[in-house]
Amino acid sequence: MPLHPASRLLCAALLSAACGGVAERPVSPELPGPLVGHFVDDYGEERTVSSRRWTPHRGTALVVERWSVGEQWLLLRHPESALWTRVDWVELDDAEWRWAFCLTSWDQPSAAAALREGTGVADRTNPRVGCNGSPFTRMRTR
Repeated sequence: MPLHPASRLLCAALLSAACGGVAERPVSPELPGPLVGHFVDDYGEERTVSSRRWTPHRGTALVVERWSVGEQWLLLRHPESALWTRVDWVELDDAEWRWAFCLTSWDQPSAAAALREGTGVADRTNPRVGCNGSPFTRMRTR
């Protein structure tokens, strides 16, 4: 017997909650253009960012599980430890530095925890001190 449409929605919501609130990838298949590519940050660290991976030059690539273009955050999963990180970003009006990011939560036990803990930490109106009192990390193309 087929499920009633309301029952299907309830099942999908329950599955999403059981999986930490991340049941599917975003509708948009790509991150915004300025965030994708090979970059060097303020501290000389290199990173490669795609719609699937956040890869530091030294270290383990993190899996990009979800993002919000409107709220400007990425949700990353650590493949080896199953921990979660939220990264908030802001596009910059600068010829050299294209965008900047703030790690607003890290090493969280679930996607829902990472999203919740990172909410309200980043102040994009003042990137010099808007990352919980510290500057956002600026990124320029490598």
